[in-house]
Amino acid sequence: KALVTELFGAWKSPSPFARVPNPYRAPAPTVLTAQTSDKANANMFGKLALRINDKSDDMPVLIVVDRMLGASTESRIPDRIREKEGLSYAIQTWLTPNSFEENTQLNIYAIFAPQNRERLSKAIGEEFARALKDGFTETELADAKRSLLQGRRIARAQDPALATGLISQAYLGRTWEY
Repeated sequence: KALVTELFGAWKSPSPFARVPNPYRAPAPTVLTAQTSDKANANMFGKLALRINDKSDDMPVLIVVDRMLGASTESRIPDRIREKEGLSYAIQTWLTPNSFEENTQLNIYAIFAPQNRERLSKAIGEEFARALKDGFTETELADAKRSLLQGRRIARAQDPALATGLISQAYLGRTWEY
């Protein structure tokens, strides 16, 4: 507090704080590429907007599905693409839950050799299609639940995660119980 007072004194913002809304917008499928001929690797980033927020009854299910699809190294997408087919050096999915609007992002990232681009894209699409068609096994579900619970226990034993959680909860008017 003393440092903030020293650095900013009695400065007051001329405008009151207002959170910038981020409503859902139906995405138009888009592929953007940039050539970097001096690089041996390629990177892929993908994002899918979903009409859900962190208060939705379906959010816990989506978190578990993300864990089974690609949020851990044992998930379907990394297991197939990195471990079995060797198409990428790293690949992962993650959620960016929205606490306000129904606009949560499902993201994917991969590092790969440029000549594997088509095979990589096809394999990712096949794994999403397989999940939609066949669902997940009881073993995948049990492993995902165990992994999520273990990760949360570990995170809550670390000061940065606790501080981030407390700040977020204060802003959202929530508690750990929520």
